[in-house]
Amino acid sequence: MTLLRYNDLKLGEHHGDSNRTNNSIPKPLRQKYLQHEAVEQNKSISELINDQLAELLEDAEDATIINERKNEPLLAWDKVKAALVRDGLL
Repeated sequence: MTLLRYNDLKLGEHHGDSNRTNNSIPKPLRQKYLQHEAVEQNKSISELINDQLAELLEDAEDATIINERKNEPLLAWDKVKAALVRDGLL
């Protein structure tokens, strides 16, 4: 579960001619949300934040791997399945 879905909350503000959007959630709202989630999940706020950071790091690692492998040739599923069966993995 993603703790803060900025796009779902639609709290961003556009600043002038800049292409950047400020997606910061006001501190009191953020604090109340984290407190509610902590109680609901029986965790501390620190644990929730650590869990979110771990998920973000995992997503970053996945994106890096995908980027590194994007030029690899595609394999037909039948050939992959046959190799798995041959190797006793399926």
